[in-house]
Amino acid sequence: MSKAVEFFLYTKPNCSLCDILIGALDKKGVAVQVINIEVDSELMHRYGARIPVLVADDKTVIGACFLIERLFYYGEKQSKSIFMTSICIDSTWRGKGFSVSLINSALAECRKRQAVFAILIARRAVDYFYNKF
Repeated sequence: MSKAVEFFLYTKPNCSLCDILIGALDKKGVAVQVINIEVDSELMHRYGARIPVLVADDKTVIGACFLIERLFYYGEKQSKSIFMTSICIDSTWRGKGFSVSLINSALAECRKRQAVFAILIARRAVDYFYNKF
């Protein structure tokens, strides 16, 4: 019988995207150990603003998601937008719902931040995967 995989979510306080992702994973029944990167200088150096990062116990980075806010201008009108990356890094974890959880968490945060539109940036190798959204 194979051992259950343990998951770690690298985060820091007041990260609303992290909180949303924790909730989404919890709804899927995926337990994660939350690790605050601010208490470890090595983790701060490794991840910095690139959180949340979901990692399996074998140190495989399953996915990471971060948002970049920008204003777009058309004449005098400005529109708040968010560029988001939500990438399922390791191919062995595709199809298990992690990418869906990441992207749904990112979209919820975009709504919370009242973005007029969001632009997903994905690696070309997995573009087909994101066409479902």
